[in-house]
Amino acid sequence: PEYVVIGGAKAYLVAFGDNVQAAAAAEYALKQGYKTVYTLTSPDLSYTARLPEFFTETFENGGGTSVGNDNFSIGQQDFAAQVTKIAALNPAPDCIYTGMFPPDLGVFVKQLRAAGVKSVLIGADGVDQQAFIDFAGKDAEGVVFSTHGFPTEGSKFQAFVEGMTAAGKT
Repeated sequence: PEYVVIGGAKAYLVAFGDNVQAAAAAEYALKQGYKTVYTLTSPDLSYTARLPEFFTETFENGGGTSVGNDNFSIGQQDFAAQVTKIAALNPAPDCIYTGMFPPDLGVFVKQLRAAGVKSVLIGADGVDQQAFIDFAGKDAEGVVFSTHGFPTEGSKFQAFVEGMTAAGKT
């Protein structure tokens, strides 16, 4: 949400802010009955640094508990240290939340599942890429993320996507 402040009077957001999408993801997690979360944060970008912060604030305000946070670096190809910490938690967290995006997220989720961690992985709009599904394969199954829209049958958004596709813009 700070981008519009940094950008000045002529800056605005067309989509939701990261605080809003993280809060919505936390509310979703709480509605699913998740009580505990482990977060992964990267100081490399405001996006990857602040999303877990916003998620945790809403999650804890709703009665959930954060059982840990760890850092990662964008472009990291080995998450053994983070995965080992998560796998050692007893009980395992109900969910894991991160602003990580492909290709890093694909590597992370494959290593997480290979270690036997079954906690639900919740991410942000950066996950909404075919590249994640292509790379993570079966390990992408069950990953939940916020997104800017889904072309539900008969919706205005579906008509928009179809119009853009017909115009060769997608």
